[in-house]
Amino acid sequence: MCSTVMAEIFSPYEAVKWNSGKKHPDPLVETTSLRSVCPPDIQSFNSLKLPQRTIDEGLLSIVQLETVAYACQMHRSFLPDGYRAGFLIGDGAGVGKGRTVAGIILENFLRGKRKFLWFSVSTDLAADAEQSLEEVGASHIPVHRLEKESYAYNALGQKEGVIFATYSSLTSGTIQRKGMFRSRLRQLISWCGADFDGVIAFDECHRAKNLYPPPGRSRHTKPTKTGLFVAKLQRELPEARVVYATATGASEPRNMGYMTRLGLWGESTAFKSFKHFAESIDKRGIGAMEVVAMDMKRKGLFLARQLSFEGVTFEIHHVPLTEDFIALYNQCSRLWICVREKFMEAALIATWNYKTSTLFWMRFWNVHQRFFNCLCLSAKVEAAVAVAHSAIQQEMCVVIGLQSTGESKTNQLRLVLEGKDDEATDFVSTAQAVFMDIMDCFPLVANSFPFGAHHWQRYGSDNESVDNSFTDDEYAEDFLEERKDQFREAGLDEKLVLAKPAEVEEKLKEMKETLLAEFESFADNLPKNVLDELIHRLGGSEKVAEMTGRKGRILKDPNGLAKYHQRKHSSGTASINSEEKEMFMRGEKLIAIISEAASSGISLQADRRVPNQRRRLHITLELPWSADHAIQQFGRTHRANQTSAPKYIFLISDVVGEKRFASAVAARLEQLGALTHGDRRATRSWGLTQFNIVGKEGKIALKKMMKAFTDYDEDILGDHFDVDLNEVKKGLQGIGLLDNSGCYRRNVSSVSLMLNRILGMEILMQERIFQYFINFYDKAIRTAKRTGKFDSGLKEGMSFADAENIWKDNAGLSNGFYVTKSRGRKYVFLAVHSKTRHEPGQLAVQQFFDIYRPNTGYQIGQRLQNLKTSNMVDIDYARQLWTNIYDDMAKRCSHVFEKGWCENGPRCGIGKRHLRGRILSGNILSVWSTLESFGTPYENRVEIVRVVFSAQTIIGVWLPETKHNDIVTSLTEVLGQPIDDTAACVDDLIAKTGLGTPCLKRSCNAEICDTKPDDNAPPYSKRFCVGEIEAEPNTVSHQKREIELICLTSSDDEDVQ
Repeated sequence: MCSTVMAEIFSPYEAVKWNSGKKHPDPLVETTSLRSVCPPDIQSFNSLKLPQRTIDEGLLSIVQLETVAYACQMHRSFLPDGYRAGFLIGDGAGVGKGRTVAGIILENFLRGKRKFLWFSVSTDLAADAEQSLEEVGASHIPVHRLEKESYAYNALGQKEGVIFATYSSLTSGTIQRKGMFRSRLRQLISWCGADFDGVIAFDECHRAKNLYPPPGRSRHTKPTKTGLFVAKLQRELPEARVVYATATGASEPRNMGYMTRLGLWGESTAFKSFKHFAESIDKRGIGAMEVVAMDMKRKGLFLARQLSFEGVTFEIHHVPLTEDFIALYNQCSRLWICVREKFMEAALIATWNYKTSTLFWMRFWNVHQRFFNCLCLSAKVEAAVAVAHSAIQQEMCVVIGLQSTGESKTNQLRLVLEGKDDEATDFVSTAQAVFMDIMDCFPLVANSFPFGAHHWQRYGSDNESVDNSFTDDEYAEDFLEERKDQFREAGLDEKLVLAKPAEVEEKLKEMKETLLAEFESFADNLPKNVLDELIHRLGGSEKVAEMTGRKGRILKDPNGLAKYHQRKHSSGTASINSEEKEMFMRGEKLIAIISEAASSGISLQADRRVPNQRRRLHITLELPWSADHAIQQFGRTHRANQTSAPKYIFLISDVVGEKRFASAVAARLEQLGALTHGDRRATRSWGLTQFNIVGKEGKIALKKMMKAFTDYDEDILGDHFDVDLNEVKKGLQGIGLLDNSGCYRRNVSSVSLMLNRILGMEILMQERIFQYFINFYDKAIRTAKRTGKFDSGLKEGMSFADAENIWKDNAGLSNGFYVTKSRGRKYVFLAVHSKTRHEPGQLAVQQFFDIYRPNTGYQIGQRLQNLKTSNMVDIDYARQLWTNIYDDMAKRCSHVFEKGWCENGPRCGIGKRHLRGRILSGNILSVWSTLESFGTPYENRVEIVRVVFSAQTIIGVWLPETKHNDIVTSLTEVLGQPIDDTAACVDDLIAKTGLGTPCLKRSCNAEICDTKPDDNAPPYSKRFCVGEIEAEPNTVSHQKREIELICLTSSDDEDVQ
């Protein structure tokens, strides 16, 4: 990312309310959005009891001390529901959250607290917790590892200090026995006691994020035990001092459900419940997420800094495919299409019910995706090895990031081979193991016939017995005929409908054996386990440090024979991952491979305190499935106290379906940046936003492309589409995007799903389809920009040149410029056909048109009959009239234009190119429900906007001029009388915002701005200034807005006592 863009997004961070202590060892930054928010004063500046040595010697830096002070300040207050308030440390990976947590524990220990709970993701991190306590001068506080304690009532007894536990151990339990707890949760609650007021630190707390299932999938998804147990622990210990610590707290509002101590919902807030909070924020997009982050910092319950990206470099390497790989991939594609067909036939023969069928196909597509992901990974092994060797020669060391090891599936296959006395002499293929996993689901038993197992007795010609209890012969006959039709359509022998169960099962067995025989004909050519292959190619386990969750691995001896080995620690103690990490940090091994199991908490940077000072090259071989996992893994090599910044290389194969992973991660990274750093742009520094194609324009492109394919519309596709459309249709049917009749499945219309599925198509077909998707996508972007629907900036109304370009790009019989009269004044507008729709209850088909006007730009579509009252005119006449209106209505409303006067006065905004209104900034969440009741004239929603001046960003809710009096009245009822303090702060505003030369940008998403009020300031203030702000594209797009600031101050924050 270029330095200019980085400077626009990030600002150097300095502690604002704390000035004691030494500087942080590395430069920190904060997003400009969060930087515009001033946190509250620290009430008792000298109240910390930390040893002076901790401060003077920099054991805790000034920014870490600031966090300790704010956390302790929040812990002295209670929420309206009686629970003690908590604190969220949202610092990025590597800033030093662990040491900050240790500082909070030490502070409370010195205040007389003797019991503490520290949760994290891995037992390996217990040593890091002990080290953090030692480094802040708290080595005298003992750390007890919960997994080493029994469930006995007296196991913890009178122990004092820190109980370190993983989230897995928190959710574990045992069989109820006399004198023993049934669960760890109950054991910990008993040890703490009902009056517990010590610290509970939820480190890497994002592991508890799935407390609430995703909307629309609650039938198939339940809350995780981790989320439930974390929430229950907080309920059971109301006076506990809760600290949440994570760099990736929430990529969407529903992931914040376990953060019950932040006071964002419930009594005395704008949201009566978490459900209300999540729905209100989620439906308003990333902007509302940014509002949440701003509000938390404003209240003093959240800080989020991250390491500066100075010196960090990012590269994306596209890996070409070999001919052998393409041939193998195509063979696998054809096999999977055949497998799907056979499973559909088998499901019909075995008469699967709806539930069985639904669950199976969910699993089928999951396994389908994992199989082809294995192939994509194997295509990048050669490139990864080459890049790693080159880096070693350049005096660097290498960290390679994977997500999964494939141990579970490969072990199943290895054990099967050993059970057949056919011990593996080579690495096991993960792809082969994944395929066998789905074949284990092949139905071999006819489970549920339509009328029970006796139905063939009634109609079977070779059976003498007759079931006379069957009376509804007519219905039975119809049903059997329908079944026969289904079998004929599937190409199956209709005799199977009346076949005996044994015959049906024999047919199913034969189908499965045919598939297995076809697979086994090329199974030996499938790529081996990528992790084993990498370790072998990079010099073996003697040169490669493996930090994963697997218990064993296959290694090759000098003769090239492979043998399974357990991963064991040399001394028989601690963790093998810890030993491998130490060998890497000492420089004994210069290559490290990490999986998701080692992607939280561990430090692999060029630390000043370790012998291995080589610069880190971090190769991402496999992109994580989620944004928070991506940030966690990237943060292993970019951390505090490093001598050099890392270099990141993302390897993306030329299998176009793999772009799905990059696309999904890129979209989620923006959401994650909004909630955890108050700015969606905060995560764009990772260089993946070029792959974000899953937005609104992506859906439009997908719909148009699929329509062209299904309608065989070669005019839309163009002359350069060199793949037979029949082959395309067959291929799309093979991956389930088209049904058997060749129609587009509307329920599988997301871009992510399309990219998932096309992984299963042949390489050339993937390339052609994806290229045409990109062509449609680019066209959708260009159209959105020209029509004012794209979120990239604003024009003042629409000039005739832009209108003319739209007209030229949309030739049509009824498309063109029209003139209508109103009160004697002529209006001109451009109409472009948008869609055709059949209205319910009407025989005629309705034609809809997009409308563009010189003063307000794009407008909602109109029906064709509405155009009949207007006259189409030639281009020259339209140009003259358009230009006159464009100039005349810059600051005049439609009423003045028509009649010469307006009863609403100058504040009327109807038809104006320039609107005057207010921005409400500050503590917005406290009055969110009040704002929701107003919305905008065009849409019942809170419209959040951003104004970027030369030195400060001001963000808030747009209040139209026509809503001003109503808003002020409502705010006065809630907050009291406002005060006009324009004169008192005008110089300060000019100095901070550079109002003389504003640099203006539009955003339909938000951040909060605040100016520090005087001590005697009222609950909210009006500050009048003149600037301009761009409008929301879906509301009053193309209208320039002049603004007036209304700032909600922090003095009304009475919800946290």
